[in-house]
Amino acid sequence: MDITPPEPDDIHEGTDEGLPASDVKTTAMDFSLGFFYTRKQWYAGLSVTHILEPEMKEKEGETRITYLTRGYYLMGGYNIQLDNPLLELRPSVFVKSSILMTQIDVSARLFFAKMLYGGLGWRYGDAGIVMLGAHIKSFQAGYAYDFPISAIRKGTTGSHEVFLKYSVDLDLNKKTKNQYKSVRIL
Repeated sequence: MDITPPEPDDIHEGTDEGLPASDVKTTAMDFSLGFFYTRKQWYAGLSVTHILEPEMKEKEGETRITYLTRGYYLMGGYNIQLDNPLLELRPSVFVKSSILMTQIDVSARLFFAKMLYGGLGWRYGDAGIVMLGAHIKSFQAGYAYDFPISAIRKGTTGSHEVFLKYSVDLDLNKKTKNQYKSVRIL
């Protein structure tokens, strides 16, 4: 992948230490761990990335050491049934934290018939978000547009995200319609 930094101006520098000047290859052992719990009305999740905080030594002319800092993610939301039985409001909060920064996202989606939704979000000091999507049985599909409100808006008009998700129900105690007690009858 070729990356061309922008010309130096009030916002951009001509060089960036985060972009290697040549092809560099390195490996490092790392782990991440996360938990997600959901109930009928609410959900919560917690995860940690770069648990080992690996250091990667790059040897290309000179030795440079890059550290991957540990990141913490916390999320939660609640489903609020409105007076109209077809409408449900789902506010949520997402917090991402590392030694470098903490970022907070707050959003709310309005679901129609538990299938279609539209929503708005706000990333503190960074961006506004518009969301659209559909949830049909085990499939979900959606679109989001982030429009910047910080100083980066001088260099971009925003970003687009499209996603597709499939969920599997892992309730092993759930009785199914065609469940048999004999192993000879499949």
